[in-house]
Amino acid sequence: MSLTPKDYRGWIPAWISWNGAEPSVEWCYTGGAHLSASFFEQSVTEYLRHPFNRLFRRRTGLATMAAFEDTADAARPAGFIFHMSRCGSTLLTRMLAALPQIMALSEPGPVESLLHAHLRHGAISAEQRVLWFRRLVGGFARHQVRDERHLFIKFDCWSLNELPIIQAAFPDVPCLFLYRDPIEVLVSHQRQPGRQMMPGALEPELFGMDLNTAIALPILDYRVRVLASLCQTALTRARENQLYLLHYNELPAALPLLMTNLFEIRTSDADNDLLAEAARIDAKNPQAQFAPDSRAKRAEASAELAATVETELSSIYGQLEALRAQQRQSQRDGIGEERQASALRPSC
Repeated sequence: MSLTPKDYRGWIPAWISWNGAEPSVEWCYTGGAHLSASFFEQSVTEYLRHPFNRLFRRRTGLATMAAFEDTADAARPAGFIFHMSRCGSTLLTRMLAALPQIMALSEPGPVESLLHAHLRHGAISAEQRVLWFRRLVGGFARHQVRDERHLFIKFDCWSLNELPIIQAAFPDVPCLFLYRDPIEVLVSHQRQPGRQMMPGALEPELFGMDLNTAIALPILDYRVRVLASLCQTALTRARENQLYLLHYNELPAALPLLMTNLFEIRTSDADNDLLAEAARIDAKNPQAQFAPDSRAKRAEASAELAATVETELSSIYGQLEALRAQQRQSQRDGIGEERQASALRPSC
C-alpha cells in the first residue's frame, strides 16, 4: 500500500541522499514533537536518541512527491528568513518557535542540500531545484503537530544567493533579511568561526570567489569578502522590493508588528507574552539568560579589523541602513492599515 502525504504527519524530512543526481528524502519520526531546538540538526539528533526512531525510517524519492506540493491542508509557508550570520536570526527563530501555532525550522540541512545541488551535480537545472524545494517544503509542512498552522524557514546565510529559486517556488511568501553592524559580526566569527568563514569549507563560488582566491586571501580579508557578498546580494534584492530589511537592534520589539503586517499572522496578548519570554533567553544556550554584547564586541575589535571594515564594508552597510530607513518611512507614510501592510510586504 502506497503512503499518502497525510501518512507523513509526525514525520519530518531529515536528510537528502543522492543516487547520482537523483535526490531522495530520508524521514525521521518525531513522535509529534514541537520543534524547539536552536537548530534543526539538534532536533533531529534528539529524536534519534530514541531506538524506535533509529530503527524505523522512511525514504521517499523527490520525483514521486508531487502530492506534497499541495500544502492546503498542512502548515502554510508564512515567512522565509535570511541573514548575514551572527546577527540575531537564531533569536528570531526561537521567538517564532515559542508560539504553538508556528513551526520554525532553523537552517535545515535538506534545504541547503537541494538549493545548492547544482554545485555538486552540474546537470541539475534551476527548474528542477524549484520543483524539489516546493516538494521538500511540503514535506516539512506535513509534520504539522498540535495547532501548527504556519511554517517559517530560516536559511543558512549562504542560501541568500538562491533567493530566485526560493521565490519561484513560493512567490507569495514574504522574505526578510536580518543584519548587524559588521564589526560585531566579525568579532563573533573571530571567537568561533562559522563554516562560511573558513576558506575551503564551502564552495567559494557562493561568495563570488574561486578557490585559489579564497585560499590566498588573509583570513580577515576573506571574511570581509564573505560579508560584503552577502550584504551586496541583500541590498540588490531589497532594492527590487524582494526583501524586508531588519536590523539586529530592532529585535525583539519589532516582531509583534511584523507578525501582523509582514507575515499576516494575528497574535494575542498571550502570544506576545510568549514572544517576550523567549527573547529573554540566550538563543544558542537556552539554559542562560540573554545578555547584550554589542558593546563588548566593539571593544574587542582590533584596530586592523575596524580599519578593514571602514574601508571594505562601511559603504554597503550604510546603504543597507539608508534603504531600511526608506522602508520604515514608507510604513509611516502609509494611509490606513491595508496600505501600511502592503508597504511591509515585499513583492516576490
